[in-house]
Amino acid sequence: MNRKSMHRLRGAALVAMAVGAVALVGPALATTSTKTFDASVVPAAAPGAGTAQLTFTLRNDSSSQQTLGSANFTAPSGWSVSPASTQQVSSTVNQDTWNVCSGDGTTCSAAPNNVIQFRAVSSGDALSPGDSVQATFTVQTVCSATQANSTWGVSAKQSNDFSGKPGNGFLPGTTDLQPLGSFSIGLSPAQPTTGTPFTVTVTALDTCGFTTKSDYNGLGAYAGFGLTFPPTALAGATFGALSAWSHGAASETITPAVAQSGNTVTATDATSGITKTLTFSVLDTVCPTGSCHFGSNGNTSSSPIQIDSKVPSGAALGLGFNPNVVSGPTSTYACGTSTSAVGGLAALIAPSGYGTNKAYTLTLTYSNALTNGRSASSFVFCLSENGAAWSIPLPACPALAPNPCVISQKRVPGGALQIVLQLYSNDPYGGLS
Repeated sequence: MNRKSMHRLRGAALVAMAVGAVALVGPALATTSTKTFDASVVPAAAPGAGTAQLTFTLRNDSSSQQTLGSANFTAPSGWSVSPASTQQVSSTVNQDTWNVCSGDGTTCSAAPNNVIQFRAVSSGDALSPGDSVQATFTVQTVCSATQANSTWGVSAKQSNDFSGKPGNGFLPGTTDLQPLGSFSIGLSPAQPTTGTPFTVTVTALDTCGFTTKSDYNGLGAYAGFGLTFPPTALAGATFGALSAWSHGAASETITPAVAQSGNTVTATDATSGITKTLTFSVLDTVCPTGSCHFGSNGNTSSSPIQIDSKVPSGAALGLGFNPNVVSGPTSTYACGTSTSAVGGLAALIAPSGYGTNKAYTLTLTYSNALTNGRSASSFVFCLSENGAAWSIPLPACPALAPNPCVISQKRVPGGALQIVLQLYSNDPYGGLS
């Protein structure tokens, strides 16, 4: 028995004022200019509901000419830190001892408990240039329309008790004080089509998710950006390396060659494990509301395989053909007793805006040359959820809704094989064999 295959894939629903005489101002600035600190607030894990686990790092910059003894990290407005006992930590280079706690900036555990206080245990434990110390805390976040920025404030001083005249202060050098919270991924155009370049853009967002983390660069502690395609997908597609992160975003331009469902774009931050994946389909064409007709060789009148359907008001029907699903080196096509598909093509059928579990009809027409004049009854229809595992052949209608079924299967004038299917808007992959 000859078998022929059509494959229906559901498409993707588819971030100082100085006062005094000149003689006094000059020396103060000169002294401070020899003191520079670096600071970062980096997520230690993906943020949860209303909380974020953050790692605070304080470093005496290598350019400094003085030791650094204390610092305060101040939370965004409305945020607080979980009550915790004082942590005693050691510096990374000299193993100097520091106490770190949450409090009001002066006293540990004091309300409003929104400051992370770093203090060297003694003046001898102050950080030498190039040395650093860090600690991790759980923070209660407040993210709303009025609190749409998660940037922390920070200041550092030479003394280990966070005191002294202005000249005792350090100037910020390299800072990362707007912690990452999530990624967003977008496609332009939103629906990729074969033969046309489309751009994937990944944007880093801060802890609240409202504001772009504009200094995110995808380097250092951060992982880059990955494109993942099924083994049978995007054959012949052209795409280069990810463009550099700029103002918190990175992009990639791709030219797909074949229709394919199940493509994914994934962005992952190596330090925190924050990740985002977008799954999308590539189509050959999208039919708007009304009569839809599409063929397997560019929709010419001589297309050996043709698809027709009526698209309901406000909806769209994506269509495409992919030979790799049924005849590629990694394909596992099996429909009934058949392991090959007539025409060697799988059809991607992606309804959008049809509503929930709505029935619609689809007419598939195969030329007589492809079907060799065999009896219409010698062909069956199968479904696949992923292009690898296929269902048993579909029954004739009526079938128990919402199960897809074959409305009719016959030869039409001229000898072409015509099969009319009843499918549903949230069916799995569909295929005709």
